Amino acid sequence: TQRGVKRASVELARSFAHATAGQLREADAAFRSAADIDPYATIPQLGFPGGRLPEAPNYQSLIEKLEKALAKQRGSPYPHLVRADAFLNAGFLDKAVIEYTRALEADGSQWAAYLGRCSAQAELQAHDAAEQDCRDAIRLAPVEAQPRVRLVNVLASEPSRRRLSAALKEAAE
Repeated sequence: TQRGVKRASVELARSFAHATAGQLREADAAFRSAADIDPYATIPQLGFPGGRLPEAPNYQSLIEKLEKALAKQRGSPYPHLVRADAFLNAGFLDKAVIEYTRALEADGSQWAAYLGRCSAQAELQAHDAAEQDCRDAIRLAPVEAQPRVRLVNVLASEPSRRRLSAALKEAAE
């Protein structure tokens, strides 16, 4: 690896460390960073490079171990975001959609929940729902690049290329 280059496995480990410390907003941000680097990374790098734990736990199993701590933060959207991120990472897309929705029920201004739910919806081939979630994330966070990039990706997977053209124009604005 090159010096200064972020690796998805390191970002997953950072996300888990934040979650362990009860810093759930930061845990979600680190997860999104890992997903942007490599959406298929599932094993956090714990320890030094090459020094992974023998059983090599995946991100979702590590977050499950924090369930008691997550349950203590009632009323906050962040436990739902962290659980949803773990489900998304493990491929449990329906569960991820449910947890992202719960995060939005707790706080409808969480653009990251819309973005995560968009990813899960897109994987489930629910393109209209994914597109709407991306647009809601853009509305809530107009200066963030992630929702615009995700919208373009969602529309690129659609059969209709006209929608992609409109999204590219919107993203450029």
